[in-house]
Amino acid sequence: MPVRFMKTKRRIAVGPTPGVKFLAKIIYGDTITLEKLSEMIAETSALSQGDIYSVLIQLQKVLSWLLSEGIPVDLGKFGRLYPGIKAKSVDTFEEVTVETILEFYIRFFPSPAFKELIKNQKFEFHEVEIKSHVSKPNPAPWLCSI
Repeated sequence: MPVRFMKTKRRIAVGPTPGVKFLAKIIYGDTITLEKLSEMIAETSALSQGDIYSVLIQLQKVLSWLLSEGIPVDLGKFGRLYPGIKAKSVDTFEEVTVETILEFYIRFFPSPAFKELIKNQKFEFHEVEIKSHVSKPNPAPWLCSI
């Protein structure tokens, strides 16, 4: 099944040719819940939906434990999960503290086998009614600070 996309207009402020540009934007389908995912897997498996759901819940817990300890996780043909941080740069070695860590995040790197599966992805243009955003006038201009 092809991935649906629409055309959108964006104001680009950086780069060699700033200005109003047009680009493709993916149209997301409905998010699949863990329950629905376990049901879909059960339909193609000898295991029950309840068993699969339990395994997925445990996978979530174990991944959380490992990644929160800074341990990368290799999920075989699916790919790898790596923990990462965003940190503020400082001038000296001594200034680096836990307070300079701004964010903790998880990165996913698909395996070569998984990349190959999605390499020849098809796309389909889908016409979408554009709802323009018109800013409302300020009802009390005297409240604005100058």
